[in-house]
Amino acid sequence: MRKYLNQIEAITAEEVEACMPTATADGFHAAFAREHTPRTETFCLTDIAEAEVTENIENGLRLHTTKITARCSVRHSLTTAVALRLTDTEGTQWLVGGVGTNKPLITTEQMHPGEYESPTVVQVNVIWTGIFPLLELI
Repeated sequence: MRKYLNQIEAITAEEVEACMPTATADGFHAAFAREHTPRTETFCLTDIAEAEVTENIENGLRLHTTKITARCSVRHSLTTAVALRLTDTEGTQWLVGGVGTNKPLITTEQMHPGEYESPTVVQVNVIWTGIFPLLELI
């Protein structure tokens, strides 16, 4: 499954505690408590980002790997992020991470432009493996 994203927000552990994942007949969903709107840090995207989810089975356990690639205008400190709230180009929100004890593998790369006048861009790659795929926020 591939999603194109126009917004990525980092969420801390305290914020994710108010989120409840559920499994339904049409897939996995998550919802924040009604009275709770999580505080987030929004990525400064320079382009449409991409999230791709793959599925494999290891030792009889179905694992979902989410790979997110984004280009940002500034470097973000993601050391306290335990989940990401993604908004795709259709306006649907998704939650990745935050459920379980696994942490993401986050790499950043400073990309220098070919032209002197062009701004420097930071490419962020996030790889998250867990028992849940992207959770649609309802």
